[in-house]
Amino acid sequence: MSDETVKAAEVIEASTALMRTQLNEYVKVGDAAISEAKKRTSQLTDYTHRLSVAMNNLNRVLGSTEMAIALQNAEKITTALRLLEEMEKSGNLSRIMSSLLQEK
Repeated sequence: MSDETVKAAEVIEASTALMRTQLNEYVKVGDAAISEAKKRTSQLTDYTHRLSVAMNNLNRVLGSTEMAIALQNAEKITTALRLLEEMEKSGNLSRIMSSLLQEK
């Protein structure tokens, strides 16, 4: 073989080795990406399931008659507190309290 043929064969062998190395690195990166994607998909599925369970529990609680009654009572208490605050600002509350205390 001539020197040029030997050099060409060496260049081809070096290029082939470089391509193998690069391909192996590419495969490693691809495998790592696939592994990470599987892990994240599994986590997302788990979080979705947890959220679904929590939403079902919340709907069950909010849909109960006891919760509806509690919310109605809370609304009534809020309204009553607002009225008391308005009466206190206008001075009517102290007059009513004085009147009640005098009757005893």
